[in-house]
Amino acid sequence: MSLRSHINKLFNDVGIEANFALSAQTIESICALVEAGCGSAIIHPYAIHAAQLRGLSAVPLNHTARLDLIAVTPPPHSRAKITDGFVKRVKHLAVSESDFTNGTGITHSNI
Repeated sequence: MSLRSHINKLFNDVGIEANFALSAQTIESICALVEAGCGSAIIHPYAIHAAQLRGLSAVPLNHTARLDLIAVTPPPHSRAKITDGFVKRVKHLAVSESDFTNGTGITHSNI
């Protein structure tokens, strides 16, 4: 299953229809869009290094699909408050779905 399919499942499981305004193919493009203030992104955990190299915040998300997801946002000093609300809501939904089945819970990096 693709990362997009996993993300769509995360939203669909809680009754939210995802409406993505932008889509990019490479982690470099995704991080550049986030860095430019175009929003936030959900990326594969193997790509977290690219976000951290750019000074972006990375928040691990857990979900029952057993695929860790990473929310990437601009650094705290330059991101909109709505971004924090979005990440908080997605984390809450992921936690309520996973019931911490992998034993790691949610950890925070740079927020």
